Amino acid sequence: MRISAYRTLGRLFVGEVVPQKKHKLVTTGMYAYVRHPSYKGWGMLMLGHSVALTTPRSFLAAIDVWSSTLGTIVALMLVRLWMMFIPLLCVRTKREDEMLRQAFGTEWEEWAKRTPYGLVPYVW
Repeated sequence: MRISAYRTLGRLFVGEVVPQKKHKLVTTGMYAYVRHPSYKGWGMLMLGHSVALTTPRSFLAAIDVWSSTLGTIVALMLVRLWMMFIPLLCVRTKREDEMLRQAFGTEWEEWAKRTPYGLVPYVW
């Protein structure tokens, strides 16, 4: 999902939330379903890694990391990452939507009406 977002945006895909030279509003591909598919892909990747690391049949469980101090630290770090990720994601998507709304005005507002969800269709 994240790679598809990279490909759809091309040179417009950057780490900073700022308009680029000759910026255009991309509303095709996954951007026709959610406004922030790259962030959704990132979140799914983080969730997948967390599940893969913490399930009873994971590699870390097989080597009995979870009964150690190191295992406890890793588990707490995963929980902390998720606790930080969700609020940061909310702030970043809101900031990016505002920047795009200011840059594209009515074009962005029409797209936001057609694509009302930031990350998860019918949820958020």
